[in-house]
Amino acid sequence: MLASHLRGRINRIVEPLGRAVGRTGISANDLTVSGAVIMAVGTLLVANGRLLLGGMVVTVGGLLDLVDGAVAKATGTETPFGAFLDSTTDRLSDGLLFSGLAWYLVHRPPGDAAMLGIVPGHLYASTGLLLALGVMVLGFLTSYIRARAESMGYSCNVGVAERGERVFIAAAGIVFNVIVPALALLFVLSGVTVGQRIVHVWRQARPS
Repeated sequence: MLASHLRGRINRIVEPLGRAVGRTGISANDLTVSGAVIMAVGTLLVANGRLLLGGMVVTVGGLLDLVDGAVAKATGTETPFGAFLDSTTDRLSDGLLFSGLAWYLVHRPPGDAAMLGIVPGHLYASTGLLLALGVMVLGFLTSYIRARAESMGYSCNVGVAERGERVFIAAAGIVFNVIVPALALLFVLSGVTVGQRIVHVWRQARPS
């Protein structure tokens, strides 16, 4: 989860932006769908090797995911369907993004230099593919655990890597062309988040 002081700084930027966008008549659901479409376009660019442009487009899509909630709050249009649509498009965008990264890594020219002195160049694509699939599964599991826990009446808003962090790290890895190291970091952080959420729910569920 974002540190509280960092979350506060982001909110101080996003909340006024949400009010400004809300005055234009653009709805939160419009932004949600637009963000998913932009993420899909960015993913297509990345899959075709346009890393810098694709990473920038993915970043824009991720930012819209922050703004849509602020618009809903500012305009008083928060609805259960809006929350459902947001969660659904988030999973779709995540699946597209990490599938696109896997596609790019599998089809990139093979390298000779070892990555970080650990992963041989000829295994770079295979390692990246496994990491991308692992991060995607762990990301879905992170969201599922929270949804399942909250449906049972437990809180589950914990973890070092929520969706915002995952998209930011992935986008940074794309823009700076350090995709596999970024995926390795995401794999670790996502695994830790899954563990944190399971433990958090277990503590609430165990008999007192």
